[in-house]
Amino acid sequence: MGALNLEVRGWRTTVVTDRHALAAHEFWHRKTGGCWMDPQWLEDGTRYSSSGRLLAVCAVPEARDELAQKRVRIRFAAADQVAVVDFAVEELSNTEFEVRVLEEARGRRALPDRLEDKVYLSPTEYASLRESLVGSPAAVGRVRTLDIVGGWPAADMRQCARHELSFQERERKEIQVRNILARQARQARRV
Repeated sequence: MGALNLEVRGWRTTVVTDRHALAAHEFWHRKTGGCWMDPQWLEDGTRYSSSGRLLAVCAVPEARDELAQKRVRIRFAAADQVAVVDFAVEELSNTEFEVRVLEEARGRRALPDRLEDKVYLSPTEYASLRESLVGSPAAVGRVRTLDIVGGWPAADMRQCARHELSFQERERKEIQVRNILARQARQARRV
């Protein structure tokens, strides 16, 4: 299914390797503001824990290229909420995927007693767990392969770097324009 069972430094874990599934996972966390994190995972704190459970991946038979488009189903949990989400993920190029949220099935679950009264979401974040992406403009978007590897923090850092470089470039061009205008003014005075 695009996953490996590994033992890493004494921890038994399953690692998802399917790029379509990873793109869907990244897209969901980006669009939901990272609120869908299982408190059991947060409590456990292992770096090899899960922030979503891959349930299914299958190629779309009617797609022009079976490797390019897949359906993905992932189970996400947060607080006492559970969402099983179906995605359509199409690989547009080696560097980009288009992700669509097709369906969401929401439910409630009981938390272990040790987590019942732990608060890790703000009231606004908790309320956002009830908001469905299906049918909204946010249900469709693109995910770059770089975002799959680095997640939304890396995407945010790249955006900040782009803004900073853009600012530096504008400053550099402004200095060049001033120098050109000053040179033209000096030449005009000589004439």
